[in-house]
Amino acid sequence: MKEKKATTKQVTVDNSTVQDVNKETEAKEIEAKKTETKKKETKKTEAKKAETKKTVKKVSEKNEAKKATTAKKTVKKANSKINAKVLFQYSGNEIDADALLEQAKVQYVASGGAEKEIKTLELYIKPEDNAAYYVVNGVPAGKVVIFA
Repeated sequence: MKEKKATTKQVTVDNSTVQDVNKETEAKEIEAKKTETKKKETKKTEAKKAETKKTVKKVSEKNEAKKATTAKKTVKKANSKINAKVLFQYSGNEIDADALLEQAKVQYVASGGAEKEIKTLELYIKPEDNAAYYVVNGVPAGKVVIFA
């Protein structure tokens, strides 16, 4: 086998050329560090923006919920001011729905029920039978004559 000998070349270079190369290398390293720093700052800024967006979104959702609640309250107040009256007319006769409800309550109490027991009161009006049938708490309870 043959052995290879390492050869060494001697190169003479100006000091100014070496200094120029060193300056260029240092400039590139500084530029690379600046770029890394900018990237890190950009990432931090983006993270802060994302957090801010999340916070703003949460705050805006809370504000929207408050607005919706306020709107619901306003609607409820507006509806409570309506003064409605329902009248039934049949064959030249007329009766007020409130009067029918009151008659049904009175009749229910007269038949042995307590007014405090009434949670729901449904009224089914059948003018052809001349009657309004009432159901108390889901149980048929009786009838009221509507046109006497």
